[in-house]
Amino acid sequence: MKRAIKMLIDDTLKREKDGVRRFSKTALTMASAWFIVCFSYIFHTILTGFDLAAFSIMVGVAVGMKTTDAFSKKLNNENIHQ
Repeated sequence: MKRAIKMLIDDTLKREKDGVRRFSKTALTMASAWFIVCFSYIFHTILTGFDLAAFSIMVGVAVGMKTTDAFSKKLNNENIHQ
């Protein structure tokens, strides 16, 4: 389990720079923001019960992040091929 968590952190939060894997500031900022949002959603759900509006916002944020990431990767790939 410890090795799986270490691999997850290395793959998602670190980037290759000058032959060394270092933590990415952008990835750390996005991860910490996502953890705070998830914590506040869970806290809200515990206090008030299931709220469809809050759940819809969580799903919307997750889909929006994934769509933005896919779009930015597509733009980066087009810049490389030019």
